[in-house]
Amino acid sequence: MRSRDPDQPLVEAMARGDEAALSTLMARHGDRLMAVAWRMVGDRALAEDMVQETFIKSMKQAPRWQSGKALFGTWMHRVLMNQCYDHLRKAGSKREISGLERVPERVDEVLLADEKMVKDELAGTLLKALEKIPVRQRQAIILCHYEDRSNAEAAEILSVSVEAVESLLARGRRSLRARLEAAGINGTP
Repeated sequence: MRSRDPDQPLVEAMARGDEAALSTLMARHGDRLMAVAWRMVGDRALAEDMVQETFIKSMKQAPRWQSGKALFGTWMHRVLMNQCYDHLRKAGSKREISGLERVPERVDEVLLADEKMVKDELAGTLLKALEKIPVRQRQAIILCHYEDRSNAEAAEILSVSVEAVESLLARGRRSLRARLEAAGINGTP
């Protein structure tokens, strides 16, 4: 049996029109949703729009929310992933990266200029390779490797079985490895 959703009191408050509850949910989930959207669509403005739309949908669904089916945060990730998938399908998954400035990074220790340049170049190459693999494989890799979700959580977000996530991850890693090796980068993603 699933434990109580930590977002449930906020969702209930949001359903009653409490704007502070929405703000708290945005603070709690916004950065992770933005990171997922950015990695999926590669455009900051579009990613921000998708995250905003996810919160708008969550506000509208709050009065009908039933705890116990899925965690609210997991549901929001599913909504966001569906929006990304729909956008990429409509766009034919053909998008341009206009530079390394679009590669989201986690804050880390100070790097020497040449080390940072190499790191940025590798991150850009990885992002370009990630964009070229099938969308479902990309979603699984982003959720499990970038978002540190378990296979079970990724399966719930993607509405597939854990075995399907494992298969998507295996195929995605092989595809990434082949693309990185073709770009002259050895190693396993």
